[in-house]
Amino acid sequence: MNLYAQLLVKYNTLATSIVALTTILAGIGLLWVRFEDEPGKVIERGGPEFARLQAMNRAFGPDDNDLLVVVDGDDLLSPRVLNAFRQALDEAKAVDGVKSVFSVFDLRRRGTVLEPLVPKSLQVDADTAARVATEVAGHPIVKGHLMSDDGTTMVAVIRMAGESLSVPYLSPRIEQLQNILAAASTESSVRFRLAGHQMARIEMLESVWAEGPRLLVISGLLSALIALILFRRLSAVICAVAGPAVGVTWTLGFFGWSGIQLNALSTALPTLVFVIGFTDSVHLVLDIRSRKQNADLPTSIVQTLSHVGPACALTSLTTMIGFGSLMIAEVTVVNQFGRDCAIGTLLSFLAVVSVVPLLAGMVSANEHRNEVTRNSLAFRFIHVMSSPQLRLSVSTSAIVACVGLGFVATKLRPDIQWMEMLPVTSDTKKVWNHCDERMGGTLLTYVVVRWPDEKPIGMNVLRVMYDVHKVLDDSDSVRSPFSIINLLLSMSPDNSIRESDLKRLRAVPKEVRERLVRLDESMAVVTTYVPDSGAALLMPEFDRIDRELSRLSKKYPDFTLELTGTSVVAARNVHQIVDDLGKSLALASVIIFLVMTIALRSVALGLISVVPNAFPLLFAAATLAWSGDALRLASAMTFSICLGIAVDDTIHFMTRFKHERAAGKRVEDSLARTMHTVGVAMMVTSVTLLSGFSVMAISHLPSVQTFARLAGVAIVAALVADLLFLPALLACFGHERTSKNEA
Repeated sequence: MNLYAQLLVKYNTLATSIVALTTILAGIGLLWVRFEDEPGKVIERGGPEFARLQAMNRAFGPDDNDLLVVVDGDDLLSPRVLNAFRQALDEAKAVDGVKSVFSVFDLRRRGTVLEPLVPKSLQVDADTAARVATEVAGHPIVKGHLMSDDGTTMVAVIRMAGESLSVPYLSPRIEQLQNILAAASTESSVRFRLAGHQMARIEMLESVWAEGPRLLVISGLLSALIALILFRRLSAVICAVAGPAVGVTWTLGFFGWSGIQLNALSTALPTLVFVIGFTDSVHLVLDIRSRKQNADLPTSIVQTLSHVGPACALTSLTTMIGFGSLMIAEVTVVNQFGRDCAIGTLLSFLAVVSVVPLLAGMVSANEHRNEVTRNSLAFRFIHVMSSPQLRLSVSTSAIVACVGLGFVATKLRPDIQWMEMLPVTSDTKKVWNHCDERMGGTLLTYVVVRWPDEKPIGMNVLRVMYDVHKVLDDSDSVRSPFSIINLLLSMSPDNSIRESDLKRLRAVPKEVRERLVRLDESMAVVTTYVPDSGAALLMPEFDRIDRELSRLSKKYPDFTLELTGTSVVAARNVHQIVDDLGKSLALASVIIFLVMTIALRSVALGLISVVPNAFPLLFAAATLAWSGDALRLASAMTFSICLGIAVDDTIHFMTRFKHERAAGKRVEDSLARTMHTVGVAMMVTSVTLLSGFSVMAISHLPSVQTFARLAGVAIVAALVADLLFLPALLACFGHERTSKNEA
């Protein structure tokens, strides 16, 4: 860092030009930043689970392309409501991008192939209308599938054409559909609304895109105001903020120029990059202010980068390790998130150590004396903490606290819900909850049945599917399984199916038939719905169904039975994500310990660093457990961020302590000097970051609220660990001789 500092000072104009040009190019790259919004990417991972889902989607169509038209109200089977429903669906079929619509109007009367269940014109007498209502309510495809048991809710399924539909493509088409349904609601006495995976995804992403920049601006302004109060100089604030701001620009510009798309998790990337850079920036600014009391500007810059720069480099390296360890994850979005954050950390470091020295001329010298006297607050605090009884008590308490918090953290259970990413006031969430309550669920789940290619479909296939139906019917979570059995029963006059009835499948419209059976590929599917009650509740049921299907596979060795669906893969992914995070954090912790041991050239100091680094993570996890909340995706990702925040302050503290010890100072004096310098910077960054995260806590998105709350808890815990636990631990175990001058 010394050579780099001298080059910056010597070639100041050239360095400024390079930084300015790079920032301008990065700013242009911002125009090409793109977010990856393909639905399948969120649950993509290697292994057979995701491969089965892809195979099912290829055969029967993507399971997240379906939109539900939800109609709720009284007297749904009256001619007025049915006519309005039919008209709305006819208009929906004409919307560009709609592949098909399946509803009660596509069904035939029981025992017939041609006669519609609902006549095209319902301008009929009361007796006919009553007969139609009775037949619709009792139809084997309608009851429990297209209508709730209490008759207050009906649904129709709109399937969109294409695969991996993007939000820009879907949004205008869904807006058209919503306008059609709004008009139908006005003309009738019931409500027509849309629900489904795509609705949830669009509303979530649009909420993030709309709210994210606004929160970022407000958070930045509040943080700048707090920093101004603490620094008491606008010039110092500008210098401290400019570095991380340039780091954010370089990071996003890099992704824009490289064409790498940011995923859903990476929407938090700008905030994270700024936070990481701001911590180092404050340490540099405060050190420059301190040194300018006794040296000129060029000397102050060289001395600061020579002494504080290595600590900044080490914090960036360890933070990159923390994020980079996520790249061992099997879930693609987590893997990519770790990669993106590691790149952002590197670019933020380069920006901070370049911009802060170049703007150092704006920073005025510290007006206060820089020496630590025996009467100073820092020395008095350390003197008390260094007493044999207290330092041992605090050190023991810190270790016991980590063990206890770790035990509490083990009580956390992973969970995920589709609706957790939506605002509390979301209309989509309200419709989804209504469907879960009245229809038993809206998340699609499938059992794919395969038989030998050389064998045509026959009663043997139906026997297997009957048994699959029974397995699903025995479930407390799964609702009303649907397959070709329901289709054949609807065409049977005596509620039974014979071998000859299978020929009727050829008479069913291809679009309807191929959503249930692929005769050309010897595959059939049993479709069912589950409620959005969370992976923690659904996983045991999915595991039970898997066990029952395995039992059936032994009974029918020629058949393959597979449980799949986006809801199944997503539920299992949350467990995989937690497992990935556990592995990555363990790997990161080991590597960070080794790096710090090597950098500090002390095994003892490396071991001491474990407690203040672990305490914030364990405290945040325990707080989550105490609150009764589950370990969700947003909270799980926060722990990698917490590790970066915790390690940064610990490294700056221990590096300065090591430097003071190397200068020949006693442990107590070294701690006091470190507390007087680095401790101030730690408090400034902690208070400033807390103010910024507090703004995010008022977000309408529960996931953002959770992220902000846990990050705030981790920042406070990290400050306590570094200002209370770390000095006590160093006072107890940091007595190894580091200088020949020490008596």
